[in-house]
Amino acid sequence: MLKQYERVATVHSEITPALQEWYAMLAAARTSFEADRYASAVACILETMANHTTIQQLVTAYQSPDAALRAQVFDLCGAGVAHLDPHVLVGAACALRFRQLMDEAVA
Repeated sequence: MLKQYERVATVHSEITPALQEWYAMLAAARTSFEADRYASAVACILETMANHTTIQQLVTAYQSPDAALRAQVFDLCGAGVAHLDPHVLVGAACALRFRQLMDEAVA
């Protein structure tokens, strides 16, 4: 029983900071002067993240995105006159994907 508690506590201690950061990035995207561009870019990233079905996969994508996700993010961030912050873009996408996963879990 103690081992199970330790595992849950470890997972919780890893995920809580990530969730807080993701939701801060989502708030930053929503309040940005470029909120419309962030919304469009996040929608594209969410399509790519559709195969991310666990929180751990989201944490991994946020902390060390694979080459395809990284290329897509940099392409979306550099397009247009104003540049988007890649960190904000991926964090906002992770927050929304997490919300989608939770909605699916309770449905």
